[in-house]
Amino acid sequence: MEENRWREMLKALGLTQRELAESIGLDRGYLSRIVNGRVDGTERVYVLVEQVHGIRREWLRGGDGPMRTEEALTDDQRRLLALVEELDENEARAVLAFIRCLREEARRK
Repeated sequence: MEENRWREMLKALGLTQRELAESIGLDRGYLSRIVNGRVDGTERVYVLVEQVHGIRREWLRGGDGPMRTEEALTDDQRRLLALVEELDENEARAVLAFIRCLREEARRK
């Protein structure tokens, strides 16, 4: 569901709804209604999110393809993705578990 992707995006960006609304010049209440699935976002909203935060419109609307545009990735993220593509399934699971542990540890601090 689209509202789940909005929440996933907010989490990935490390932003609150208020911060996202401010960053794209959108009314906070309107954004809240979009995030909660009460109204659909307009093309303008999708374009702003893509331009400002590098989140692909196609992903946000329908879950198609990767979340982020290639341009939104840092050099380190690109290098990391290139390395991940070389991993087999078991190695990828191990790396994912390690990253989750790192994130959880960082949240506790």
